[in-house]
Amino acid sequence: MKIKKVNLVYFSATNTTKKVLHAIAEGIDSAKPQEYDITLGQIEKVEFAKDELVIFGVPVFSGRIPELTIAALNKFTGDDTPAIVVCLYGNRDYDDALLELRNTIAANNYTILSAGAFIGQHSIFPQTASNRPDPLDLDIANKFGEQSLAYLAKYSSSQEVDLNIPEVIVKGNFPYRETKPIPLKPSTNRSCILCGKCARNCPTQAIPLDNPRKTDSSLCISCGRCIFICPENSRNFRGLTYQIVSKKFNRDNIVRKEPELFFPSLVD
Repeated sequence: MKIKKVNLVYFSATNTTKKVLHAIAEGIDSAKPQEYDITLGQIEKVEFAKDELVIFGVPVFSGRIPELTIAALNKFTGDDTPAIVVCLYGNRDYDDALLELRNTIAANNYTILSAGAFIGQHSIFPQTASNRPDPLDLDIANKFGEQSLAYLAKYSSSQEVDLNIPEVIVKGNFPYRETKPIPLKPSTNRSCILCGKCARNCPTQAIPLDNPRKTDSSLCISCGRCIFICPENSRNFRGLTYQIVSKKFNRDNIVRKEPELFFPSLVD
């Protein structure tokens, strides 16, 4: 089976998930994949053909995929289209997120080719997994792309587009774990110049454009995009509670975790 086009679909508030997906695409030898950035949710319906490959990537929030990504992901439908699913977490655990992503994508008429859980700098506690994905992670992602393409060749005919890929079994539990709102929210200091860049790029419109120094805590999902995108470094997580929680979280998750990769199950 010859892949005519590689597509990337991702939610990437701080560009870490995007980096991993690009490395995977490079391993598949796709120099210019078609990209669909769902971070801001402004996506029309898209249908992918049998001879395309789609790489889906989302971050992990409290062991699940972000709730707001599900509606966006459901706008992308396949036609028995091969798909690679990837979650990115901040070195604690990905819990049920990869399973949830796999199931969500498979339900939209995709054949899951492979799956991976990668590590990126934590969006709330950036001292944890600092500067990841690093070159080692991206090298693994690159080879993961190569391996995925090899499995696609193994389980498909060069003449036909019909796939016969065994199930890709990933870690996780169903029912999925319950999530709770994250109480830590970013705030703004006096260096804010009211440029409004954070407000225009907030995935949940939690920052009012007419007063970008404010944050609606009921809408904020603590994704860190406003911190990442602020040109003055005026937005950040602050306060005594944050300092206490941050110190404990960083201590509890100091041991480096490595990417976990999943491929079609061996069958007799």
